[in-house]
Amino acid sequence: LDNLGVINVVQGHEGGHAGGCLDSAGGGEGDVVNGYAQQSDDHNRQRIKLETERQLEQSRLEVELLRQQLAQQKLLLAQQQANSKSLQEKLTAKTGEVNDMITERESLLQTLNYLQTELLKTGKK
Repeated sequence: LDNLGVINVVQGHEGGHAGGCLDSAGGGEGDVVNGYAQQSDDHNRQRIKLETERQLEQSRLEVELLRQQLAQQKLLLAQQQANSKSLQEKLTAKTGEVNDMITERESLLQTLNYLQTELLKTGKK
């Protein structure tokens, strides 16, 4: 029976008329129907409670899983940020080395040009 059926049986009994299964004295079969309705209602409540507890436990497990995944993602992000910082520092150092080599190359080219000019001067004499 659903809740409406239970209410109808109870209201029929309280109203004092037979209402089908209920007798006019308010006992007998009516008590059996009321007892069955109460037992069925208790069973439904217990079933709903168990289902709710199952859903709650499932939700707790899902939350725990999501927390673990979040922790893993945070750890991965921290590792990637550390790696990125390390690579940025290496890039900065290498860029500095390249700039130093370019400066040295320009200085060597100037020295080479000077020496070639001096060589030409001594060769003409």
